[in-house]
Amino acid sequence: MVTLKTPEATVHVEELPNSRFRYHLKGTGMGQRVKETSFDSFYGAKVAQALLDMGGPDRLISEFTREEGPSGLELGLKYYTLSFLPDEEFVGKRLLDFGCGCGASTFALSRIFPQTHILGLDRLEDCINVCNLKKEQLSLDRVSFVASSADDQLPAVLGHIDYCILCGVFEHLLPPERHSLLHAIWDRLPTGGALFVSQTPNRYSPIGTHVTRIPIVNFLPDSLAFHVGRWAMKKNYGIDADWERLLRGGFRGGTAHEIKLILEETGNKPEFLTANRLGVRDSIDIWNLTKDSSSLGGIKKFAVEFCRVFKTLTGKTIDPYINLAIHKT
Repeated sequence: MVTLKTPEATVHVEELPNSRFRYHLKGTGMGQRVKETSFDSFYGAKVAQALLDMGGPDRLISEFTREEGPSGLELGLKYYTLSFLPDEEFVGKRLLDFGCGCGASTFALSRIFPQTHILGLDRLEDCINVCNLKKEQLSLDRVSFVASSADDQLPAVLGHIDYCILCGVFEHLLPPERHSLLHAIWDRLPTGGALFVSQTPNRYSPIGTHVTRIPIVNFLPDSLAFHVGRWAMKKNYGIDADWERLLRGGFRGGTAHEIKLILEETGNKPEFLTANRLGVRDSIDIWNLTKDSSSLGGIKKFAVEFCRVFKTLTGKTIDPYINLAIHKT
């Protein structure tokens, strides 16, 4: 057993016979309020120490839970991709996970697509370091990572890609970055390739679920929404946060129409694929079947039915997140 210590918690890492690791965390009462907890993980002490150095025990718990928890990213990514295309389409292909962070989405994708090469790209060197430690732990050759120098460009060393996914990324890009990044991805994709945009807050949702959870805030003009958002997020961003800080935090989300217009600027008409696999009919079903941060029991069930009725009456989709697959014809 390996013991790791921080000012906020003591972390015991026990190696199990099945190449897994069992974690026991106990808070010290200093700084972060860490509750005593236990969980199993694919990753051992080297990965844990790197995550502790980045953000303490809270970062360790959130990263492992996000990747390996029963309602984590793997469940969502399965629907974000395979409800649009069959898994045989990905065999032997290269899939770019843009904005991979510490690799939770990248390694989840590697388990969903065991015959696909997954490339993770992120701007933060500390995140890429954690990713490579995970890769070393798993001895996984068909996963690789590249550090990027910008949020809106693709480095040349990435090489060929067949698919690209932006999972919880698009909403954090500023408007000019959205144009330059989507243009760069679209130019890099081959004919027959596809871009997936998932877990992006819907700009037309009646409730700003991603940042404020305040009703109707998405429909306020920017001048008024700014004051509401700054007040709602003062604990996260500070009372003096400017408009750019709110946008960077994902305050305004995005829309399928916005993405369509940006891609059409390249001169190549995008084809939006229909989600009709895995028992899915549309993005409302994807939201309903994935246990994201908006899982609120009976409230979510009512919201799903409301979105369904609204779509039937108006043809408009107002569920909290957009999940798209866009084919390059």
